[in-house]
Amino acid sequence: MTFDEATAQMLAALHARDLDALSRALRARAAAIEAGFEPTIQDIEEGEQALRALKELKKSLAIESARLRQLEAGVTSTLTPRHRPRIDCKA
Repeated sequence: MTFDEATAQMLAALHARDLDALSRALRARAAAIEAGFEPTIQDIEEGEQALRALKELKKSLAIESARLRQLEAGVTSTLTPRHRPRIDCKA
């Protein structure tokens, strides 16, 4: 895979929020550089763009994780047996 193909796959994976595909694309980019590809300024800028997108994805996932914890707490609280008030009718 060429560096440009790996870069396109990296950006597509970020857009799709596919971390497995992102990992494969990053390994392919690294392999291309190890094989002798010299990144241009544009290539470096695309890498920085990907880093910013990854930071946004991380923030988004943290927010979604917090929301899921809230939902889980809500479901758990509805499943817990409630104590019924005891009323003494003998008085």
